[in-house]
Amino acid sequence: MKVMNKSRLLALGLLTLAASATTTRGDVMTLTFQNVSPGAGVSYSLDSGVSTRNTTAGVMNWLGGYETFCVQLEEYVSGGNTYTYDVRDVAEVPDVEPGAMGAFRAGLIEDLYARNYASIASAEDAAAFQVAIWEIVHERGDTTAGGLTLGNLGLSDGTARFNVNAGSNVVTLASGLLAGLGGGTETYLGFGGLLGLSNEQYQDQLIVVPGPGALAGIIGVAAMRRRRRRG
Repeated sequence: MKVMNKSRLLALGLLTLAASATTTRGDVMTLTFQNVSPGAGVSYSLDSGVSTRNTTAGVMNWLGGYETFCVQLEEYVSGGNTYTYDVRDVAEVPDVEPGAMGAFRAGLIEDLYARNYASIASAEDAAAFQVAIWEIVHERGDTTAGGLTLGNLGLSDGTARFNVNAGSNVVTLASGLLAGLGGGTETYLGFGGLLGLSNEQYQDQLIVVPGPGALAGIIGVAAMRRRRRRG
């Protein structure tokens, strides 16, 4: 993934620092949805390929500059509409189908954010990040072997499957994100300030509301990647 440009990092920092002053678990947020951008079209199946649907994967934009990624493929939000969300721990969303992700999946999501969130730059980056989230949340894994493992996270097999038009790199990028979870040693990174937004009737979300330490970490990772690219 490319490194997020400096202006977007600074805008994200100012916005999320403001949100962090008032947003914690147990709070309520009222947000007006605008659109998905940047993003790209994908097709998905949640029944092992029996049926497929089309959607747009990417950054979900809300009035006031808030950005989220969603954790539900079977519930929706519409542009221009306002929704009230309960703020919850990541492990507690989504509230209904496919149900609360639990501690292991939440740990994978936090690892995904810690390793890749700061470097989202292009439409394909954003779509790949969203697809990786959906795969973690919706893949059921091997029920005979105790459920989801890293080995179950394949985008072309299993319960949850994803595809894109010819010429798109979204699935390739998303597969790389999933392959990097745990750093190859099952060492999962934490990500402070990531919260879930829950509404029983509409699509649940993930939002970043870091404090100063977490924000410094985001900017630090981006700066480190810039130095590596220049070196």
